[in-house]
Amino acid sequence: MPKLSRRRFPLLLAIGSTGLLLPSTLRGAPAPEYMTPTPWPVERMVANLQRWVTENPDDDQGHFVLGRVHALAFTLEAKQLGCWFEPEEGAEELLAVPEDPIQRAFYGRGKPDRDGPGPDEMLSHLRQGIRHLQRALDLAPERAATHLSLGYLIERGAHLAPRLETFSIFRLPQIRIRQDTDEGILQRLQALGSSDTPERDRALSELQERRFFLPSLRYLESECLSSNRRRSDGARELLERFWKEQAIEHDRLAFEMALPREIELDTKPLAMQGDGLDTLVSYEAGRAWLRLVEERGPVNETEREGLMEVRDALKKFEALPPTNAITPLILSLEEGARLEDLLLPDSTVLFDLDGDGTDEAWPWLRPGAGFLVWDPQESGRVSSGRQMFGTVSAQLYFDDGYRALSSLDDDGDERLSNEELRGVALWFDDDCDGLAEAGEVRPVREHGITALATRATVRIGRSPGNPCGVETADGRFLASYDWVTESL
Repeated sequence: MPKLSRRRFPLLLAIGSTGLLLPSTLRGAPAPEYMTPTPWPVERMVANLQRWVTENPDDDQGHFVLGRVHALAFTLEAKQLGCWFEPEEGAEELLAVPEDPIQRAFYGRGKPDRDGPGPDEMLSHLRQGIRHLQRALDLAPERAATHLSLGYLIERGAHLAPRLETFSIFRLPQIRIRQDTDEGILQRLQALGSSDTPERDRALSELQERRFFLPSLRYLESECLSSNRRRSDGARELLERFWKEQAIEHDRLAFEMALPREIELDTKPLAMQGDGLDTLVSYEAGRAWLRLVEERGPVNETEREGLMEVRDALKKFEALPPTNAITPLILSLEEGARLEDLLLPDSTVLFDLDGDGTDEAWPWLRPGAGFLVWDPQESGRVSSGRQMFGTVSAQLYFDDGYRALSSLDDDGDERLSNEELRGVALWFDDDCDGLAEAGEVRPVREHGITALATRATVRIGRSPGNPCGVETADGRFLASYDWVTESL
């Protein structure tokens, strides 16, 4: 059976073997206020990924990717994912609180758009995200990035626990409960409705003890519907607490699994946002675990020791020097063009190629070589690597540009053709100034391109490539390359 990670769809939020997280803008860090997004279609990506896992039910990578897409859709509360580009100076996009629903989702401000996912769709994204990430762990239980993704999604969805089927979602086993334990649970549930605050607080605390916590779940969903407000509030709090405990456990596992390898790094990883540390599984898992454990307080000596260990590891990561390699997908319409033939030697251009909101000096392409870009509105504007097909496409952190392309492969034939090419464009920056000027960005079909391959077949140094990656209307096959480069 083919493995998705080797062939088609993107490994969301992963580069090489390093698992990444949701963009840091989703965690509260402000996105650059001069940027506005180009939409990427969640529904289309979900449909293609769902078809893949239906045909390949034992592919852990497929379930991981599909779970990540559902997680992003749930977190963003939007039907499209945002890819940022820089507006013209003085444009109205400079508003501090963006009007676009995707921008508001990235900023973490404002209300969901009326055309975004409704409540039922949001719950479905949460359920499906958890289900597919759980399945990915069934198939590959030692994968730290999956534990981290699942822990994050569970934490973000914990407040909705009373509206979901906790027992079935977490696939909890039916357990035999001793009569005295059952009676103890019922007594404490009744005490949750007490007007005596100390009695209620004591019952709430005792129901979180090991002997009562899991057995009490069989009652909590119905208790949330109690006419006694204090009792229903207590049940909701306990359900949310249970979800957060699951998140804590997944964060712990992710940290412990990823730390031995990642602690050996001598530089910070690829800087998609900020300093790049949010691309490290152990760093993000450690931060999440630290926050949740400090929020509720350590429950034993093991957790108290763990707090010190995690803090020490985070400090070591933060002291690392930076690195900044990324990839965009590039090509030439000339036959026989090698990767080195596309590059402009001994020259740099100021551009935000890594999508972090800052123009930096990057190696660049020769005249006649072009970047593949996503321009669904045919605006002809490109100001960030997030609009390109590569490791920073739409801030989703694909493995490479081919995997970014594959997310738009509706019929699963490993090539984009016909209507699948709609929105895909080429930017020929022939004056090599890093500015997308009039006429430089045009749909690929206007260049006679009829198909694009969605997977690499060779590697040129560090860069994936496909000698037949581009098919033209006159029957030619041209090479495409996912160029690995670093700022200077």
